[in-house]
Amino acid sequence: MSSCHRSASRRIWPWSTREAIQVAVAIQVLLWFGVFFYTAEHTNPKGDGMEWVGIMPTSFVLAIGTLPGLRLRNSARLLPLGVLLACIGVVLSIAFFFEIIRETELGG
Repeated sequence: MSSCHRSASRRIWPWSTREAIQVAVAIQVLLWFGVFFYTAEHTNPKGDGMEWVGIMPTSFVLAIGTLPGLRLRNSARLLPLGVLLACIGVVLSIAFFFEIIRETELGG
């Protein structure tokens, strides 16, 4: 039995760590697009357009959540840190998305 086959049979996590980073980055990008679409649907047409200000912090969270993970996925030693940073980015993206929903519902 080869060592590659043995390690694959004992794997607890269903994905490799590089795939976990890819999934976390994809979730963040989808949430970023979700903020755009949600803001477009819930903008007051007679208002001042301040609803669109929420896009800037969401874009910042997308950048700090995806870029380190994508950069660190090529380093075997720093791969767990990349997964951690990508997962933190997912949590922050979800928090920003729900905060924008809450603010829109309170204002409307």
